[in-house]
Amino acid sequence: WERNRLTFTLGGVGPGAISVNPHCLDFGNYHAELTPLRLRGLRGFVFLSVVSNCNRKDIGLLLRSYFKTFNASDDVSLILKTTEAFSGFQFNRFCRRAVEPEFDMKDPALPHVYHLNRTLSSERMRHLYATCDVYVTTERGKGWDIPAMEAMALGRPVVGIDWGGSTEFMSAENAFLVAPRSNMVYVEPELVTSQELYTAHKWPDVSEESVCEQLRSAYTDAGLRAARGAAAREHVRSHFNLAAVGGLMKRRIEDMEFAGAGPNQVIIRRDCEREELVMKRLILECHE
Repeated sequence: WERNRLTFTLGGVGPGAISVNPHCLDFGNYHAELTPLRLRGLRGFVFLSVVSNCNRKDIGLLLRSYFKTFNASDDVSLILKTTEAFSGFQFNRFCRRAVEPEFDMKDPALPHVYHLNRTLSSERMRHLYATCDVYVTTERGKGWDIPAMEAMALGRPVVGIDWGGSTEFMSAENAFLVAPRSNMVYVEPELVTSQELYTAHKWPDVSEESVCEQLRSAYTDAGLRAARGAAAREHVRSHFNLAAVGGLMKRRIEDMEFAGAGPNQVIIRRDCEREELVMKRLILECHE
C-alpha cells in the first residue's frame, strides 16, 4: 500500500530503500467449476464475510449495518466465517454486545446470519467464496485483504471501505466502496484484542449509513452487481497473477547490486523516473 511507503519515508527510511510489492494468486485454482458449499438454511441471496481474528475487523459495524438494511422477510443471508478459536467469549464481545442494546441477535425479526466457526482447507474456502453473491468486509485497517481478492477472482464483487491496502485492487469500477468520513479517529479499544499494538494508532471513521447504502445497492441492483463482479475478476486476474507479480519481483531483485563493503550491506539501484534516490545503501541484519 502506497500509504505505507509514505509512513516509512516520513519515519526516516530513504525512498530508494522501499519497494512496495503486491500479493498474487494462482488463478488456476479459481475456476467456474467450484460449487457452492451446502449450508443448511441459507436464503436466496448470500453475503459472506471472513474474520480470521478479532483485531480491526469491526464485526459490530457489519452486523449493525446488516440489521438496519434488511429484516427477516428479506431473502438474504450473511455468512460470518470465523475460526474454531472464535470462542463464546469472543462472540459475545465482538458480536452480541457490539449490536446491543439496539439489536438482540435472538430477535426473529432480524435477517438471517449463518455463523460458520470451523477451519476449512484452502480448497473448501474457494468453494465458500463460490457460495456467496457478494463478499463484504468492514475491516478498519487492511493490510491487503486476500479474502476479498479471492472472492473477486471468482467474479464476486466486494462491499468494502475505501481505505487501506485493498485500495490497491478495489475501485469504484469493480467494487461497492464505502466512503469513510474525512476525519481519522483513534482505534477504539473495544475493537481489538492486542491493545499494545494499536494504542495511539488511528484509522478512518465510518458511518453505518454508508455501509447500509452499499449493502442495499449490491443486493438490489443485479445489473450493477454483475458488471462490477466481472470487472473485479478481470482486474485481479490481469494484474495480480503469478507471472505479473513474479516478473515485478524478478525485476526488483535484478535491480540490486551487491557491494563488497561487507556481508550485510547491499546497494539498491532504482529507476530514476520512480525514485528520488538513484542509489541507497541499506544495512541488513543477519537473521540466522
